[in-house]
Order: sequence, then structure tokens, then C-alpha cells
Amino acid sequence: MRRFFSITTVLATLFCIANIFFPLGSLALVFSVFTLVFAFILFRISKTPFKKKLPKVLIAINLVVALIFIVKPLIFKDKVEIDLAIEEQREEQEKEALDELELLEAQGILDGIEEEIEAPVEEEKQNKTFRPDSIAIDKTKIVKEKQLEQKNKEEENEIEFEQPVFQ
Repeated sequence: MRRFFSITTVLATLFCIANIFFPLGSLALVFSVFTLVFAFILFRISKTPFKKKLPKVLIAINLVVALIFIVKPLIFKDKVEIDLAIEEQREEQEKEALDELELLEAQGILDGIEEEIEAPVEEEKQNKTFRPDSIAIDKTKIVKEKQLEQKNKEEENEIEFEQPVFQ
């Protein structure tokens, strides 16, 4: 029994020390309290003064770790900063999406989409189940279908060559 509590307490102490560097907040304090409880149980189980040295050291280490977990949020404040790289990526993606939309309009793929979308939108408005996000989903589905149709037409128009047979 003592061996189980010794190994568990030592491993939990090492885990708590490793968690000092991670931003776990109050969750790390729970691990520290758990380890303190196991260290006190180990201290009670130990009968000789020599065997009580390990639990005393573990209790001291875990008290220091628990104190660090309590003081750490007071000393170090978490700051949320806006990542400029992500903002730039978002702007670039918006520009690319607009360019792609203009390209699709130039190719004539979007010509019939508005007519196909207007009928379901009117029905949804009449049924009072209108959801603007459903329009966007419908548009993307229709655009993809049109692109597939156009690719299929291009593939049908391509000249098929017979592969040479080597003897």
C-alpha cells in the first residue's frame, strides 16, 4: 500500500511541477491538492522516521507548487492580442473570394443561379421560415453544380486519342 502511494505521489508531484509552465489556471491547483492528500496519506502510512522523510519532502514540494499556482495568476496577467497575420489572411481570402466570384460571373456560370434561388426564397418567406444562411448554402451548392456541369461539357468536347499499343 505504501509503495502505491509513494509512486502515485511522486508521479503526481512531477506532473504538478510540469504544469507550472502550462496555463491551466485553477485546474492545476486541483492536481496539487490531490497530490497533497496522497502525500498526507503516505505520511500516515509510514511508521519509521526514515520512511517519513519522503512524505515530508513531497508535502513541502507540493505546498510550494500550490503556492505558485495561487500566486501565478496574480503576477502574470493573460493578455489577448489581435493577430495581424490572421487579419491579413482574412482580408486576402475575402479578396480572393470576390475575384473568384467575378471570374464565375465573367464565365457566365452565375447567370441562371439567381432565378433558381428566387423561387425557394419566396416560398420560405411565405412560410415564415426564411433563413438568410440557407441562401448562401443554396448558392454555393448551385455554383458547384454549375462548375461540375461545365467541366463535364468540357470533357465531352475533348478529343479522345487512342493509346498506342506496343508489341
